[in-house]
Order: sequence, then C-alpha cells, then structure tokens
Amino acid sequence: MSKVTVRMRTRYATAEQAIEPGKTGLVDAQEAKALVDGGYAVLVDAEGKDTPPRRITPGKTKTTPPASTPADGDEVPDASVTKVTEWVGDDRDRATRALKVEQERGDRARVSLVDHLTKMLNAEPAPGDSDGGEQQ
Repeated sequence: MSKVTVRMRTRYATAEQAIEPGKTGLVDAQEAKALVDGGYAVLVDAEGKDTPPRRITPGKTKTTPPASTPADGDEVPDASVTKVTEWVGDDRDRATRALKVEQERGDRARVSLVDHLTKMLNAEPAPGDSDGGEQQ
C-alpha cells in the first residue's frame, strides 16, 4: 500500500507510531485520507511544505495542481486564529476571503475567528478606504 506524508494538527497514535501536532509522519494513503478529510492533518509535499487540501485515492497519490494557484501570501493560510488574523491585518478583501474559507469548515469553523472577521467586515470603513461601497 502507498504511503503519504502528513503534518498533524492533533496528536495521532497507532501501534507503529505516534505523531505530535505540527510534526510530520508517513501513513498509509487510506489513513491519510481519513485524517485529511477529518481536518486532523494536512498533506505534505516532497519539499516538506503543506499542500492545499485534496482528495486522496488510496493507490493514487499524485494529483494535478490547480489551474491557477494564488501568488505566495495571497492564499488564506491554514493556520492558527492568530496567524490568520495577522495575515488579514486591516485588509477587508482578505477578511472576506478568510471568512469564506473559515465558514466552509462547517462544524469545525473557529467561532472566535468568525466573530472577529464578521465584526471587522461589519465595521464602517475608515475614511479614505476605497472599498467601492457608499458610507451611510
């Protein structure tokens, strides 16, 4: 059976190994599918970098990259609430994108991040901001 490298978000232990949060480990493709689909891990590429979520078919671990990949730093980070809010800063466009990504997590959406982003987006834009909307 093929093996896939994953970076764990939570502790994961089997009879053969234990992988701590933030560390990588080699697991069967079928295990990797369950871990990634459940939000417990992310796939890691050959260079050791986290990869965007993708579907894993046991026995077929190669995928074709998306047709258009956002420029470095332009993609919502798959990271802690603190890291996401640092990435957003005061950029309303990034806040909108981050909120959409977080809400797509469904039951796993982090309430504190959703609340922060929602409050930011519902606040009046600062004078001089050109977000295309009219102030009321």
